[in-house]
Amino acid sequence: MRAIVFATELRKIVVGASPRPGIRCGGPGDRDQLIAAGADATWVDWGISNGSTFIVAEEEGRIAGYSCYATCENVPHFSWLVIRLRPGLDVCSVGGFVIPERRGQRIRGDMRCFAARYFFEQGYQRMIGVVDATNTASLRSNATSGTDRFATLTRVRIGKLIVVWQGRALRHVRWGARPFAFVVPESASRSVFCI
Repeated sequence: MRAIVFATELRKIVVGASPRPGIRCGGPGDRDQLIAAGADATWVDWGISNGSTFIVAEEEGRIAGYSCYATCENVPHFSWLVIRLRPGLDVCSVGGFVIPERRGQRIRGDMRCFAARYFFEQGYQRMIGVVDATNTASLRSNATSGTDRFATLTRVRIGKLIVVWQGRALRHVRWGARPFAFVVPESASRSVFCI
């Protein structure tokens, strides 16, 4: 599996971003509508229980898309990867969805810009996101909304042996299923794996 890590200063996303009508902060009251729109119930419930912020795009009273952002210290992305955030400074994009008939219309990018402004106004400094390298729509959305590609992580599992590379450098070898914690340092010039 290959994952792309994005790490971008919020002020960079906010500059020049104009809000699209119909985008708002969601919450627990939107749970059923999020799931009806295509959100995974497990992720929605995880986000609600951890106080994550849901950004929703509505059209004619119906949710056309959503994005979820977490600010807790350890954010699980995959069974093998946890992103460690700086409390009060980093926000992590943990997923989203756009209904099929509205895909390709920059809704995810517009929700990301809305989220960047929302968190920037609360004092957060950086947005981090992790995208499966095979998810071309999310990679394209990140590229068009001003986020910076920071690292490529590649995981290979052979039985219980897990090997993770960052780019071409071997970063970690682990026996067992405990996930790796990936830290994007403040300077974002290098990253650190923690166990």
